[in-house]
Amino acid sequence: MRRLAFIVAIFGMLVLSFLFNLSPTKIFGLDDLKDLELNEKVVLSGNVISERVILSGRILELDNNVTLVCDCDGFYNGLFIEVLGIVEEYNSVKQVRVLEMMADDG
Repeated sequence: MRRLAFIVAIFGMLVLSFLFNLSPTKIFGLDDLKDLELNEKVVLSGNVISERVILSGRILELDNNVTLVCDCDGFYNGLFIEVLGIVEEYNSVKQVRVLEMMADDG
């Protein structure tokens, strides 16, 4: 019986590790974001067209109408950025919480 429990536990850990390592979904605009579930990992890019400072960081609006929330310093208005983040919802509107961001002033 212990062997069966051990095999089931190992199999469960393999399934969990596979689920955690799934590649993020590439999105191109707000329509793609609306179809996703909360806490889903996404990758997106775009030009920052507006930037607001809030207590815990910044809210960035991209040219593809996606809103980003980041705990970041610096100014990004007018820059092209690439973002890895997770989908969250605020006031029934989906937005992306930034996990990693690369800016290119290009």
